[in-house]
Amino acid sequence: MGDEMAVYILPMFPLGTTLLPGAAMPLNIFEPRYLALIDRCLNPGHPLHDAEHAAEFGVVLIERGHEVGGGDTRTSFGTVARIIDAQSVDDRHRVLAVGVRRIVVERWLPDAPYPLAEVRDWDDTDDAPVTAADVDEVFDSVRRVLGLSVELGDIPSAYLDRVPDELADVALDGGAWATYQMAALAPIGSADRQRILGGATPSARLALVAGAVDDIEMSLRFRLTSPD
Repeated sequence: MGDEMAVYILPMFPLGTTLLPGAAMPLNIFEPRYLALIDRCLNPGHPLHDAEHAAEFGVVLIERGHEVGGGDTRTSFGTVARIIDAQSVDDRHRVLAVGVRRIVVERWLPDAPYPLAEVRDWDDTDDAPVTAADVDEVFDSVRRVLGLSVELGDIPSAYLDRVPDELADVALDGGAWATYQMAALAPIGSADRQRILGGATPSARLALVAGAVDDIEMSLRFRLTSPD
């Protein structure tokens, strides 16, 4: 999975949701072990602080189990989250992080007291880039499904304010970031987002986004035309 890259140790935050590169993730942290994780990430005086990966931790999806208490089954790949804001409130931290790149988990290490893993970055493999027309076609489907979701009351109309007029420039990265943007915007579940995150190339991810959105659109249109 991915090419060979340097392995490094990263504190990890398993969650019940998938974080995509480019997506924001607000966290309200109160569990002691994850307060310790944030301290390691942000405190330069911490004995385990890693200046090269400062303010970064890994996020992986919990496939089975619970976020609290351990005993969970975690996916083998995820996303590096970079803390861009952190505020201490009473005995908790309010943290805003953003996904910055994909990682593969090579090996889980003993908790310290938070989860810890040896990881490596996972770049896209070589692939013919998708075109702007390819991306625009799928983006039209995403916007159409969002409109149907608003019509059915599944999401508030204010959600549409988050949808940009344009995605990341396909010419700059072959559509890599645009595929993540669409997956983050589309009204799909974590399982679909995880499959999209695992797409090895922009074209593979674009096809997965298109398939997930098409399935949602069929379901929404059926609901609209069905009698009450």
